[in-house]
Amino acid sequence: MTAQDHHSIQTSNNVLTPSYKILNNTTEITTTFLSLFVNVTDRLDGFGITNGFPMILENNLFGIITTLKNQGKRIRYITEINKDNLSYCKMMGQVLELRHLDKINGAMMVNDNEYLSIIESKKKNDDKSLPVYLYSNNE
Repeated sequence: MTAQDHHSIQTSNNVLTPSYKILNNTTEITTTFLSLFVNVTDRLDGFGITNGFPMILENNLFGIITTLKNQGKRIRYITEINKDNLSYCKMMGQVLELRHLDKINGAMMVNDNEYLSIIESKKKNDDKSLPVYLYSNNE
């Protein structure tokens, strides 16, 4: 699969709009991930593994989440909270609703109109491999 893999649907005004798209390059994945936050109308929900420094706590994204919270948007995230990630989870809990679920695997986020999920993780013995994500903007 390549970053160009996508399927379209025909709309009433004969314009093709993306139905879903496969993302497998760093720039497109990062841009799409950030757009989920920027495009929030009312809510953003997700789940994923929190190990290492979570992308959610990076400066720009943390600021976006803080702004959304101050605007009354609802942001919820589910992860496994353990002694190794407790400090990160406490920081995330300051700006979003955080819940615990044992043995969580994978990752997914959905806002009012968009969906992003991981469909293939990095290959175990290949540091250069990238995860593959599925993006959809179907309503």
